[in-house]
Amino acid sequence: MLSEGLLPTAHTLSASLPACRGLALGRALHAYAFKLALSGDSYVATALLSMYARAGDSAAARALFDEMPDPHVVSVTAMLTCYANMGALDDARRLFDGLPRKDFICWNAMIDGYTQHGKPNEALQLFRRMLRSSVEPDEVTVVLVLSAVAQLGTVESGKWLHSYVKNSRRVQLNVRVGTALIDMYCKCGSLEDAVAVFHSIGDKDIVVWNAMINGYAMHGDSRKALEMFVQLREQGLWPTDITFIGLLNACNHSGLVEEGRRFFQSMGHEYGIDPKIEHFGCMVDLLGRAGLIEEAFHLVQNMTITPDAVMWVSLLAACRLHKNMALGQRIADFLVAKGLANSGMYILLSNIYAAVGKWEEVARVRSMMKASGIQKEPGCSAIEIDRKVYEFIAGDMSHPWTRPRRRRHLRSTARSLPLHLD
Repeated sequence: MLSEGLLPTAHTLSASLPACRGLALGRALHAYAFKLALSGDSYVATALLSMYARAGDSAAARALFDEMPDPHVVSVTAMLTCYANMGALDDARRLFDGLPRKDFICWNAMIDGYTQHGKPNEALQLFRRMLRSSVEPDEVTVVLVLSAVAQLGTVESGKWLHSYVKNSRRVQLNVRVGTALIDMYCKCGSLEDAVAVFHSIGDKDIVVWNAMINGYAMHGDSRKALEMFVQLREQGLWPTDITFIGLLNACNHSGLVEEGRRFFQSMGHEYGIDPKIEHFGCMVDLLGRAGLIEEAFHLVQNMTITPDAVMWVSLLAACRLHKNMALGQRIADFLVAKGLANSGMYILLSNIYAAVGKWEEVARVRSMMKASGIQKEPGCSAIEIDRKVYEFIAGDMSHPWTRPRRRRHLRSTARSLPLHLD
């Protein structure tokens, strides 16, 4: 266009900016828009803001946002999403709370930010506030909040949300919502409710089947998970990489080594699916739990993908469990030399060195932890009382529920919960 001597219009620039794959090109278009006095056009400004938001340049995005006399909903959502993706949730919330008008897209962006960054309680509270407003949630809202409830593991909140879906005029129990409900119920420990939702969905796609297979695997029912795989193939559905994560997890939880090997090998040979880091991780954990640590280590050494921290922790834990201190020490030495150890690994490394009486190495590992500022992350738990979620961190005595009278109430509630054993 430029080579023909034609000048771009505001429409041309706003249509071109979403195609930018790099910040340098986006900035060049921004400069061109400024040169042509088009950067003040609402559509161009919104496209520029979205471009900077996608690139993670929150300062440039916010500067454009502040210059807008009346920001469009797309601009607001882009700015909220930019903050949320960067984990700047306080900035996102200040922007959100300052909006005079909020549509469901703005609410969804803020709820999504909390959900994606491990703030499920805040996401649930914001959803309750949304219900009190004049804005009606949509399907996306419900799926996001179901994900938050799944993180919390509070089944009563999940059932309340399920009831909301049943009575909603706007949200239908379709494949997307149904899959989110199955995932939520499984993660909240209510497999029976997950199965009921599965059977209530009419036209099930592979995503629904995957959710149910993963649910059975999560609950240690490998027989049902493997049966589901046979059934989905009989239905003419083609498995995906997610299907095999569920199957390998099912084999892992039940110690089905041969079945796990068969599924892992069939991924590429029969279905043309390249194993991902999650599949290798499942196999390493399966072999390690079964005591086949040398085979697991060989698999890690010959992977086509760089092993992640979870895999190394799994190997170290297997070495400690089966008292294979020689291999554990080899792995420990390798991780320390490469600087790959994280807090979980350091604890296991220390325990492995202690088990073989290498106290100087134990002291060295703990000194390395201290020098690197690495600390063991405290455990965090959540409990739901009267449809309100309370979160507790190990060792934290600042919470109101740590007072003696309330501690007794909390213990009483905890004792009433069913006990689940692996």
